[in-house]
Amino acid sequence: MEPDFESHVMWFLLGYSFLMFTLPFVGFFTMKYFLGQILNIQGYKVIAISVIFAVIIVQLIIYSYVKQAFNEPVDKVDDGGGHEDEKEFIDDKKDQ
Repeated sequence: MEPDFESHVMWFLLGYSFLMFTLPFVGFFTMKYFLGQILNIQGYKVIAISVIFAVIIVQLIIYSYVKQAFNEPVDKVDDGGGHEDEKEFIDDKKDQ
């Protein structure tokens, strides 16, 4: 891998880690404020809905990270054994 690609991956990891740490807190307290102060909902419902909202935010961040990882270009690596296709390699093993 070239150094530019590695730094690109590292910056995405750091960015998503930062989002994973901060956005659920922001979402939780924003939803708690909105439900408690704006909609005047009181009690356990406020905490429960705020926690569910924070969990949804975490799931969206994870989904975004995985989607971005799957869209990264894949380099083909030659294993040095002359087998370009893994299926062909497995079929050769069965024949022996």
